[in-house]
Amino acid sequence: FKNGTAIKAAVSGFVTKFESPNFTKTPEIQITINCDDPMLRAVEEVNIPVVGLDTSSTSIIDTESTAPHGFRFGVKFDNSVVDFSIQDAVDPTWAFEVNLTGSSFGQFLPDDELHFSSEINNKYLCLIRGLNVYHLVDKIIPTSVWPILFPGVNPFICSEFVDWDHITHYPTYWGV
Repeated sequence: FKNGTAIKAAVSGFVTKFESPNFTKTPEIQITINCDDPMLRAVEEVNIPVVGLDTSSTSIIDTESTAPHGFRFGVKFDNSVVDFSIQDAVDPTWAFEVNLTGSSFGQFLPDDELHFSSEINNKYLCLIRGLNVYHLVDKIIPTSVWPILFPGVNPFICSEFVDWDHITHYPTYWGV
């Protein structure tokens, strides 16, 4: 989908049916597309500048999107802790929490990285410790809510002892 000559967004899927009536004065084509994600997504991701961004009060502002959508982030630990959480600063009743108590990891260690994605068809949570990558989906607290971005201002609060490594998302628009 273009805005003039600039590509604004795309939908991902495949053609399941292509119909064209024969012997008509006004030829028209009907294309049926099957889309796992019917949302229109920007083709280029937005990188949120994280230098100096405070994890205890972070606002991610999305002025492009018209629909809620997932995002990706990474944090780096600067102390040893057993849990991590990110929650909405306005409505703290929802939170996304990870707890390593009783696991073989023991706790998050200084210089550990936690990488997260709540994008459709690409949800993950992993710990990077040294050169090793560990998937932590089984360490998510069962009452957790996967955080997403909404159009406008999205205020978040993260656990102590972490610094933002990166925050990215693809602006998303109501789809087909």
